[in-house]
Amino acid sequence: MNYKTLNKKEFYQLRHKWKELNKEHTELKEIEDKLSTAFVEYIYTFTKKNNLPNPFEGDLEGDKKSNRGYEGDITSSSESKSLYRKIMIETHPDKKTKNSSNLYVEATKAKKENNLQKLLDVGKKLNLNLTEISRDQLDILESNISQLSKEVYNIKNSYVWVWFHGSQKRKHEVVYRFLNRIEYKEN
Repeated sequence: MNYKTLNKKEFYQLRHKWKELNKEHTELKEIEDKLSTAFVEYIYTFTKKNNLPNPFEGDLEGDKKSNRGYEGDITSSSESKSLYRKIMIETHPDKKTKNSSNLYVEATKAKKENNLQKLLDVGKKLNLNLTEISRDQLDILESNISQLSKEVYNIKNSYVWVWFHGSQKRKHEVVYRFLNRIEYKEN
């Protein structure tokens, strides 16, 4: 078995793992978004009922997390750069094909997020040849999976998630911890 065959096998394993993890992440994110509204409403009621300052009143900007994924540029490998160029040629808005503008936006977003997985998805939708896989690309794919795993972990350990899945006593503990953290950050 040569290294190309091994790379290809690992590539398919990583792609499968990423697809499953991405599906879980998407589902959890949708749930978390809905729970966030309920959590904020609960905080409003809780702080009013207990005569506590409401952390959501006033001009508070939330923490802005970057969704960077891979730390380098995904187009640093020649294979990824070539794939990106092919996608840009096929989907450029001047071509005006049916799905080209959507795929162009997807590819641009994937590059901006340093997400080779999403870039490969666009390439697959365009029926591009995706058979040449380098070790650099496999490392990028592993990094994308690692980043997505961290995001899933963060959702499952967020105040909102723990609050929702806790008993009434646990909900109060989570709210107090949340309020103390907010107060500590402001001071």
